[in-house]
Amino acid sequence: FYAGTIKVYADYREFLYTITGFSNPTGMTFDNNGNLYVANNGNGTISKIAVGGVITHNFITGLSNPYGIVYDSFTNKIFISNYSANEIAQADATTGGAKSTFKAGITACTGISRNSYGDLIVAQASPNKIILISPDGLVKDL
Repeated sequence: FYAGTIKVYADYREFLYTITGFSNPTGMTFDNNGNLYVANNGNGTISKIAVGGVITHNFITGLSNPYGIVYDSFTNKIFISNYSANEIAQADATTGGAKSTFKAGITACTGISRNSYGDLIVAQASPNKIILISPDGLVKDL
């Protein structure tokens, strides 16, 4: 159980978030509206904290040790490094719900980011490398 208040400045606006009830949070990302999404490694979910402060735990479900998380403004999707499932999962940032698999076979994925071309950049704890996954799912070592 984690609790506290954080103040975030984005796009010249101030956002206050009261955070409670998370389960081993490991990653965070913001969408274009200032909503905060938190990966809960301990219970395999993503929480959404709306700009007004409303927290929806279990916003995205069906994950297995999620670590990294990133928002894609082009597709309005959340991409998650789903560590124990060896996959990159995805879900709609507006509706949430059950995750779906974007790319399977990505072992021990931890950190995740996105570049300006829409590619996902993923850190793999084992085999200790960084990969690029294109929007159409092609994987390339960096």
